[in-house]
Amino acid sequence: MILDSFKLHSLILQFTYPDAYIVWDRAGDIARHMQDVWPGLALEDSKPNEQNLRSDVVTVSTGVRVSTVTNVAGKGLDQLTIDRMVATVDIWRQQLELSTFNRVSCRAKYVRDFSDKAAAIAEVLSWNLFRVPSDRVFNHHQTESNTSVEGTWKFEDKASFTFLRVGAEEITIEIKAHPEFPETQMKKISARAYIDFDRGSLGEIDAKSFWLAEWLKGYLHVLHRDLPKVIPSKA
Repeated sequence: MILDSFKLHSLILQFTYPDAYIVWDRAGDIARHMQDVWPGLALEDSKPNEQNLRSDVVTVSTGVRVSTVTNVAGKGLDQLTIDRMVATVDIWRQQLELSTFNRVSCRAKYVRDFSDKAAAIAEVLSWNLFRVPSDRVFNHHQTESNTSVEGTWKFEDKASFTFLRVGAEEITIEIKAHPEFPETQMKKISARAYIDFDRGSLGEIDAKSFWLAEWLKGYLHVLHRDLPKVIPSKA
């Protein structure tokens, strides 16, 4: 399977629900409970409709209508992470007194690093998902430095939706030096191919009977079952 050569880069779990104005009264309790679940979590900012807590590996946003947990550990979806996400949803359900979810979704981004952007583009093109001209097109050539490739598929019915995005990208990370320590300035450029899978449930869901661990199991089952139908494994 194509994902065997990729690593999980980030995972975003999001819930929407009817207005939960009680978040204004419970913000402190929510923060303390979240800190018990995610070590190192600290307040990043607080707005009238949203509270954001962040650590090195996770961001937890609790809002009036939408709450999100974003995990960027890059270590895969292990049992400890799943348990913490389950506990996070339990806190939202209890503290916000939620009886209904309007939508539940999860977005997983898998990446594979390459030596340069051209190599990442070549990998994506090797999947034969796109028709690529061999000569110049629109006065450009695919080997030019700013050329990239990306594609999106959307599937939706009354019960669920799925977005599948693939492409190649170049990431630049630049750290400005302190005036007294100019040698600390750093700039790193990395290239990678990515597979971005965003799937969610539509329509009202009973929050009290919702079990995240089972929902995630179904999410991953659909991903591993159907991704090869779009991106076949290489021989």
